[in-house]
Amino acid sequence: MEQPGFHTPMQRSSNNVSSITPSTLNTHNPWIWRANCRARSKKKRFVNKSLKLGHRCRVQEATEKGPQGPWRLAKWASTRNGVYESGIAPTLTSTTGTGNLAESVKAKTKLLSKTFFPAIPEADLADNDDTIYPEQLPFPEIKRHKIKQVIRSTPADKPPGDNNIPNSFWHESVGIPVVLDTLYQIYNACIRTGYNPSQFQRSITVVLRKGGKDRDYRIPKWYRPVALLNTLGKVLEAVVTRRISYAVEAEGLLPRSHLGRRKGISTDHAIQIILDQTWRAWGEGFEVDSMLLLDISGAYDNAHHRRLGRFVP
Repeated sequence: MEQPGFHTPMQRSSNNVSSITPSTLNTHNPWIWRANCRARSKKKRFVNKSLKLGHRCRVQEATEKGPQGPWRLAKWASTRNGVYESGIAPTLTSTTGTGNLAESVKAKTKLLSKTFFPAIPEADLADNDDTIYPEQLPFPEIKRHKIKQVIRSTPADKPPGDNNIPNSFWHESVGIPVVLDTLYQIYNACIRTGYNPSQFQRSITVVLRKGGKDRDYRIPKWYRPVALLNTLGKVLEAVVTRRISYAVEAEGLLPRSHLGRRKGISTDHAIQIILDQTWRAWGEGFEVDSMLLLDISGAYDNAHHRRLGRFVP
């Protein structure tokens, strides 16, 4: 079978290089030497271009085979010799003190799942009974053009979740009135009832190695999980997130010192606040201005939702 990209110009360039024999080069003719250099450079460019074209053809063929095509291509790439010294999934060691080894696929899955999704600790919620919340903000229905805008803003080539429906499908079908009306009815029903369907919350977790040197891939913490979510659920979450972000700014629900995940706020603002505090302390006669930086391990994984709800207006 012919290698993709190795066509007639490539063959002609190779023949040109072969035609300049060593005996011809021994004549020390500068014109022949330059012609040889040009021919070799041209052949090298053709080879690189042909290899790149061939790889793209194989990727396209794998993509056209359906949602599982890219995963077959990823499996091929990951099993090549020399990709990982110890294989894709080496024997894992528990770090809980037991030192148990996970050798089978089932044991590795169980150990990684326990590492990534620990049990949420119990929290004392006795002080939640007397919490007084302000009046609930109105949440108007989601307009059709907002749904279309969010769908069109999603990356088309991201892998889908368990429904196997990629974003590229919704990019094309959201322009069909009956499809847009159906999504409009579903999403607004979720908002009215305050219910997020369980189908929208299902995900496929893919485990990837963390990059960098001096990594011991026998320890679960050197892996990171990537959740492939239901594409319809991601659209609903994106719509609600935009509404919440707007309400936070419009109603002043967050203190001015809160900078994370706020629109129009960057790290420059955080640095400027630190500089302002430092200059103010020096202006008041303090020779030393201290700052405490905290990095809470597993903060998101161990957060208690009911406890967080107490602080949400």
